[in-house]
Amino acid sequence: MDFAFTSDKKKSTGPSKKWTAKQLREEIAKLDQKIEEAKSREGDMEVRDAILDKAQFLKDEAQDYPLAETVFREAYALSGGASRKMEILFDVILMNIEKFDLDALKKDIAVCKQLVEDGADWDKKNKLKIFEGVYCMLIRDFNRAADLLLSSIATFTCAELMDYKQFVFYAVVMALVT
Repeated sequence: MDFAFTSDKKKSTGPSKKWTAKQLREEIAKLDQKIEEAKSREGDMEVRDAILDKAQFLKDEAQDYPLAETVFREAYALSGGASRKMEILFDVILMNIEKFDLDALKKDIAVCKQLVEDGADWDKKNKLKIFEGVYCMLIRDFNRAADLLLSSIATFTCAELMDYKQFVFYAVVMALVT
């Protein structure tokens, strides 16, 4: 979903360069090798980080969202701590917003809410409000979206989704509608 329609500048989306299929396969093979090396020589954190590198590459460069989501969920399973798990889920939620997969959004937001109760930090709690507000806009629950977005104006930290100017625009529009 392109949330940049209120701004003159477009968000940069897409690969950093034009990849051929062969280059993508080679890069994925390098990332797989890095994961295997981490599994044999390093600890769980390094393995998770290598898996996250592969997931980010699949998401940003290869733009293979189904495979990227699978790899992100693999990294999620290896993660400890509510805040780190939420960071991974936020990447998955961003992909699901792009795909308009509302069922997956609802499920992942519910998981994030549980992680907040389990002890995520305030930054993740505030980001979750913004993601949930966008989800509420998508399902046309404008009253809930307005409440969530307005409560996050002072603590906005979700620049990966939209910039602050766009965020304020959506918060005001949702408040006007309701």
